[in-house]
Amino acid sequence: VENVSLSGGTGTFYDATGNDPAYWGGAIYCNFPDATSEADFSSLSLLNVRLLQNEADHGGAVFANNCAVDASGADFTDNTASWAGGAIVQVGARLELTEVLISSNTATMMGGGILYLNGEAGLQTLVFDEVEVVENQSEMWSGVYVSNADLLWTGSSSTGSGLRGNESGVALPALEVHGVFTAQSVDFGSTGSADDNDFYDLKFSGKGSAYLLGDDESFECDEGGVCGKPTDYQLSSAEAGSDLPTGFFIANTALAMSDGTLESFSMNLGSVKGNCHAFPRILSSAGGTGSSSIHQWDDVSSYTSVTLGTTVAETEVHVGKILEKGRTYAFGMEFQCTNDLVLYHMDTGVNSGVDFGIGVSTGYAHESKGLVGTTPSTTVGSNLMAPFTMTLSVSDL
Repeated sequence: VENVSLSGGTGTFYDATGNDPAYWGGAIYCNFPDATSEADFSSLSLLNVRLLQNEADHGGAVFANNCAVDASGADFTDNTASWAGGAIVQVGARLELTEVLISSNTATMMGGGILYLNGEAGLQTLVFDEVEVVENQSEMWSGVYVSNADLLWTGSSSTGSGLRGNESGVALPALEVHGVFTAQSVDFGSTGSADDNDFYDLKFSGKGSAYLLGDDESFECDEGGVCGKPTDYQLSSAEAGSDLPTGFFIANTALAMSDGTLESFSMNLGSVKGNCHAFPRILSSAGGTGSSSIHQWDDVSSYTSVTLGTTVAETEVHVGKILEKGRTYAFGMEFQCTNDLVLYHMDTGVNSGVDFGIGVSTGYAHESKGLVGTTPSTTVGSNLMAPFTMTLSVSDL
C-alpha cells in the first residue's frame, strides 16, 4: 500500500474464538490465524500512507495476525479502538517501523498506540527507527505494550524519535516491554513538563522495575532483569551491632535530589534462634526529617517476608521503584519474632549526607511498636546518622 490516505474505516467483523465477535483493524485487516510457522506468515507493506480517524474494537487502524508489517513514512493519527491498540494490534510476526508517527490515538482499555502480542518468547525483534509515539491515551499502557518480543528503538539527538506526552488512566507506564529492550537516542519527554508521559515512562519485565526517563536516552534493559547498570552505594558497612525484640521497625532515611530507580536494598540481619521474620518496607514523605522527632509517612511499598538465619548476613530485597525528586524515603525492615531477638549491624556517630547517587542520606528512623496503618509515625534522628548497615542499588538512566 503506497501513497494513500485511509480514513473513516470501521473494521472487519471477525469472531476469533467462537464467542467473541468484534470488529478488527479499522482501516487494514491482515489475519492468517492458521499459519503455524513464520514461513506461512503473510506480509503488509505501508509506504507514505496516512491512516486517520479509523475505528475498531481491536486495532483502530491496523490489525495484523501472523502478518509481518513494514511501515515507512506512515502517519497513524486520531484512530480509536474500543478495546485495544489505538493505532495497531499485531500478533506474532515482525513489526518494523521507519520514520513513522503514532499520534493522538485512543484505546479504551490497553495499548493507546501499539499493542504487540507474541506467544513465543524471543521469536521476534521489533525495530523502531525514528518513530514518534506521542499523545496517545488508554486506560493501561498508553504508548506501546510489547509481550514476549525484543524491541530495538533508535533515533538521533536532532530528531523527536521517542515516546512523549502519552497518558494512562491508571498508574501504569507509557511503555512496557517483556523482552530485551535497547534504546539509542530515544526521547522520553521531560519529567514534569507538558511532554512528560503519565504516569511514568517505562516498566521492564525482567525484575519488574519502573523508570522515569528524559531526553535523548541510550541504555539497554537485558536478560539480567534491569535497565542500565545500577550502582551500589553503602550507607554503612559496620559489623558492630545489637539485638532487638519483636515488633520493631528500623530504617535509614534519605532525600532524593533527582529522579531515579531504587533497584534493591539490603541490610545485614540475623536472629538468635532463627525464629524471626523481616518484612521489607519503604516509607515516603514530602517533608524532611527532624532530629529526634515523630515523623509521618506514607507506606508506599511492602514486600514478602524474609526468614532470618542464626548468623548476621546480607538480606536483600528487589524494589524496582521510582524515587521522586524532593521526597524523603525510609528504607527498612519490620520484624516479627517468636521467643527470639533480631541481630543487626549499625554505625554510631556517623554524619548524615552520605551520597547514594540520586540523593543523600538524612538519618535513620525507628519505631518500637512496628508500623500501624497506612500513615505510620516513626521516631527520626538526623544530626548523627547512626545508620543501619545497608547497600542501595540505584539506576540513574
